[in-house]
Amino acid sequence: MPLCENQVLKFENEDNEGYADSNIPELHADGASFAGENACPADNADYSNGDEHGNKEDEKYEETLESVLNPEEPTAEELEMDRMFANKKYPTMQEISEASTPTVGMEFDSKDDAFFFFALYARRVGFAIKKDTSYESRKTNEITRQTFSCNRCRDDTYVDSALRQRRTSRIVQTKCKVRMFVKEYRGKWSISNVRLEHNHNLAPSEWIVRFMKCHRSMSASDKTLIHILQETRVPPRNIMKIFRKTRGSFRAVPFDTKNLENELAKERKKIKNRDIEELLVLFKEAREKMPGFRHSLDVDSDNRVKSIFWTDQIGRANYSKFGQFVSFDTTFSTNQYGMPFAPILGVDNYGKTVVFGVGLLEDERADTFKWLFEEFLSAMDNKHPETIITDQDVAMRIAISEALPYTVHRFCNFHISKNLDDKLSLFFAVRGTLKEELRAVIRNSFTPEEFENSWHDLLERHNALGEPHLDRIYDIRA
Repeated sequence: MPLCENQVLKFENEDNEGYADSNIPELHADGASFAGENACPADNADYSNGDEHGNKEDEKYEETLESVLNPEEPTAEELEMDRMFANKKYPTMQEISEASTPTVGMEFDSKDDAFFFFALYARRVGFAIKKDTSYESRKTNEITRQTFSCNRCRDDTYVDSALRQRRTSRIVQTKCKVRMFVKEYRGKWSISNVRLEHNHNLAPSEWIVRFMKCHRSMSASDKTLIHILQETRVPPRNIMKIFRKTRGSFRAVPFDTKNLENELAKERKKIKNRDIEELLVLFKEAREKMPGFRHSLDVDSDNRVKSIFWTDQIGRANYSKFGQFVSFDTTFSTNQYGMPFAPILGVDNYGKTVVFGVGLLEDERADTFKWLFEEFLSAMDNKHPETIITDQDVAMRIAISEALPYTVHRFCNFHISKNLDDKLSLFFAVRGTLKEELRAVIRNSFTPEEFENSWHDLLERHNALGEPHLDRIYDIRA
């Protein structure tokens, strides 16, 4: 199964560079203006074949590695751009790259949200902003208008050349006219005017530009270390921390978390394909040894195996005798491929659990469950169970209604009780014996009328009417 590519990794800020808790997802150069008109022709280049291409890739990597292993200290302008954000609210690379240009009429929930929006735009383009003049209402004494300006908006008062040479970190003021004006009206803050033409050069951060697609790279030694760490069960979050520690700073890592996830996904795909080939060999041997053995594969358009179902002679024989009631659950579904393990179970005449069939599924969507139930029915000569018991999963409910239309669907009492304990522990803690009495009502009611009357009386007596989760449980009592 492909590894989830939406995983976001966080890093603790230990370098005091202003990049606290930065998330670094994949950043595309399209639409970003860090590098001005620079394009990324390497995005679509193919370096996989040929020594010449390989050498070019190695040279490109060495150049990138040299620049990131020994990064320059942040400039005064970069530090100013970082100070725009609160220590725990530094934006992700994706937020910066997708920052919109301010236009008149845009609305925000607060003036802080408006400032953060303008700061994102400023970080993308390459300048810093600050809070400037504000205006208070005479009636409420609260701020109703606020101006955000470029940090070079003041007049430059330092004219002594020797002083300027000594203070190299000072931001030179240019009386820049860039402003964004916001005002409050009926609880919303809207942009009333905006000026975006600077009278000085902008300073897009080079370390941000490096994370654009055409500047990222991963060496063979990096990949080897990643695979070794993966084999020893080191989580992706910790792998990135290891690279950061060994390189000295976050800037010195020439790839981001998306590259790491892609590399891990490639390796897992290789291992999975190899293991599936071995599994098919085992299935072939099982068919030769056990005539009643059956299996099914769900494949995509590229002939990639998505889900697997199998059963044998014993499972089919047990189903023919004890298949009136079926239990289905994917709770215990942990494996190295992230595939839900889905056994279809029953109980024999001795009260022991018997296995009717087993599935390894691509995911837990309704279509996947439906495929499994259809393959199960096909293997069992299209004999529908009288009752199937599951947890309260919506996807299972949909799949059962479509694939098993003649089967009564019941919810598992164990899962209902467990969910009550997980969701309402504090609620029960302040209501005495409500929890125990509620379970007694569920277990000991013999008719729907008895259950409904006891339920309402109990909740009213414990002042528990209107609790959302209990209302949902009652709504699906049938």
